[in-house]
Amino acid sequence: MARRTMNREEAEMLAVRALSFVAADPELLPRFLSLSGIDAAAVRDAAREPGFLAGVLRFVTDHEPTLLRF
Repeated sequence: MARRTMNREEAEMLAVRALSFVAADPELLPRFLSLSGIDAAAVRDAAREPGFLAGVLRFVTDHEPTLLRF
């Protein structure tokens, strides 16, 4: 079975969903903020920076239980 490649817009939407998932979780959000070094108030601005959303996806995929919950 052939795998379909996501386009940039689809990948960004997935990453935004992942960020929303992390932000809504009272255990994940502090861990994400700690590991990323970003203050909670700065997340919205940081999300516009190149590479930030990719970092969110990496945060989710690097921890299998989190990935499975997402």
